[in-house]
Amino acid sequence: MLIRSCVNSGEIISGLEIRQRLWDRFGIIIGGSQFEMQKLKSSGMILQIDEDALEENFTSFATTLETMDFAEVMADGILQIRMGGNKK
Repeated sequence: MLIRSCVNSGEIISGLEIRQRLWDRFGIIIGGSQFEMQKLKSSGMILQIDEDALEENFTSFATTLETMDFAEVMADGILQIRMGGNKK
């Protein structure tokens, strides 16, 4: 449901855009970008940040979206997220 609330039907967005939308709408950080690292550092709530763990979390998130047929990783490594499944 969180993905559906961030991606409109027929819309295609990148992994960076989904991270921004999840943060803006729900305050959720899934990892893997400097945007999220900056949000965590500026919050003052976390003393130490495990960047590798955040990257692994985003990779798992992307894999799950692919498995659910909501995303695909392009040949250049860019994650594309879309509602309604992948067009093949």
